[in-house]
Amino acid sequence: MKKIFILVAFLTSILLAETNLFPVKIQDKFGYINTSGELIIEAQFSEADFYSEELAKVRIGDKFGFIDPQGELVIEAKFDDVKKFSQGFAAVKVDDKWGFIDKSGNYFFEPNLIEANSFNDNYAKVKIQNKLGIIPMGQSEAFISLEGDTLFKKQFHRLSSYSEGFAEVGKVKTFLIFPTSVKYGFIDANMDFVIEPKYDAVGHFNNGLAPFAMKEKMGYIDKTGKITIENDYIFTYSFSEGLGRVKDLKGYGFVDTAGKSVIEPKYQSAGDFYCGLAKFYIQGKWGYINKIGEEVIYPQYTYAEDFHFGLTKVSKDGKTQIINKEGVVVWPK
Repeated sequence: MKKIFILVAFLTSILLAETNLFPVKIQDKFGYINTSGELIIEAQFSEADFYSEELAKVRIGDKFGFIDPQGELVIEAKFDDVKKFSQGFAAVKVDDKWGFIDKSGNYFFEPNLIEANSFNDNYAKVKIQNKLGIIPMGQSEAFISLEGDTLFKKQFHRLSSYSEGFAEVGKVKTFLIFPTSVKYGFIDANMDFVIEPKYDAVGHFNNGLAPFAMKEKMGYIDKTGKITIENDYIFTYSFSEGLGRVKDLKGYGFVDTAGKSVIEPKYQSAGDFYCGLAKFYIQGKWGYINKIGEEVIYPQYTYAEDFHFGLTKVSKDGKTQIINKEGVVVWPK
């Protein structure tokens, strides 16, 4: 049994390594490099995205399909648009309608949706055309479950994707029969309110906390709706890798789940943490900090993206580069 476990772990590590590829553009085509900057899949696609669940979205001409870790087209490029695979399915667009396919390219849900998003927490947010017979009668936001069930309630002003079992929703507040405002709360998997809609705005849950806004200030609530980090900030953002990005009068910084300031607010702008690093902007340049606030890549870039698989795209002196977490340029060589 131990040998089997080791073999499975070994094969899994190989597979993960093969899909930790980064799309790069060479002249007018896209290919993929590994974390060392070696070209693994030749530049041949009109557009390319990151791998998700062992498959990557690519465009060939004006149609989209999916490739495997070896760069082989395993789902034909015949869709007008696609979204990444999540929980075994991908949203695809055909003739202005959206549906879902599985990893074999077979339809899990036929294309008859106005909009569709990726699955998260077992549900995908979609938009459906309502009809009276064959007559279109408005639209409804809804969810599709992994079983293919369609769930929707028309009293919600806005639906958002599920995260940690909760979805953000808006509800119109009325006085007599007149709408006065929209307030936001959270529903569970049964689409019942678990946190009443009383906030001016909310964000999705991560690390058990969600951003909220009241009286033009923002903080964080837990899954009971209790305020755990007071709304003393101009902006708060959903937690990422254990830290929440916040903004006060001094600038952008980061707090932990107890509300303690881990990285003091001092940056003109900042991104969330990915791969242990977050981009920051100060005095007209972008750099990267680690989780204790050390500037591990000093601000030198006019443009910077978040890290994926240990690499990120930046611009410096008018040139686009791919760097690793040490700031070393791995592409172009």
